[in-house]
Amino acid sequence: MGLVKGKDVVLSVLQGGVNTVIGCIRSVSITTTTDTLETTTRGTGQYKTYTGTQQGFTITCEGLVSLADRFSGPNLVALQQSRATNLYQLQFTDGANFATYQGRMLITNTTQSGETQGLVSFNCDLIGSGELSYTFTPIVTSSNIFTFNNYAATGDTFAVPVLVGANVLGVWREGIGHELTQNVTPTFDEYKFDSGSGTVTFGTALVGEWFFVLYTI
Repeated sequence: MGLVKGKDVVLSVLQGGVNTVIGCIRSVSITTTTDTLETTTRGTGQYKTYTGTQQGFTITCEGLVSLADRFSGPNLVALQQSRATNLYQLQFTDGANFATYQGRMLITNTTQSGETQGLVSFNCDLIGSGELSYTFTPIVTSSNIFTFNNYAATGDTFAVPVLVGANVLGVWREGIGHELTQNVTPTFDEYKFDSGSGTVTFGTALVGEWFFVLYTI
């Protein structure tokens, strides 16, 4: 089994019979806990003994707010306000193998924040209600899956294989959004995109900078 990259972790929620990916997530973690009951007696010697009792699990995620995305920060707020539990699935994959955790969860906290020159981000905390199960099969999601990838780059033109045939919704350079242009040559705050080759072209060269792409296939 290969190593799992952060970009290959997917969190989704089941609503109306459709598994919808929570878009623009930059980090996600799952924590499982086991309560214990001390069983130490005089006969157990100098070391304490315990037995496991109830178990629980939580998920935290952080990402960028995208109003063009099907499911992002504002949607999570709406779920929180409903005070309902929903089935969530968290999938890890190395491209060939899968591990999927799933369980009913309740959103306990959401935060959305942003700075004038930056992007608005969201944080969300979920707590499990009932059993956490896992399988080694991939989850089935809705076809409209939004992906947010980042690339460290130098230069002005970049061929990105995963963007071939994609619909790019937004491009950010070091957190600053750029405008899509149809001109032959983009300016300093613009970019061009060729879906046929998956090529992104900037108006000025990047020098060891990060650029981020939000897209759907």
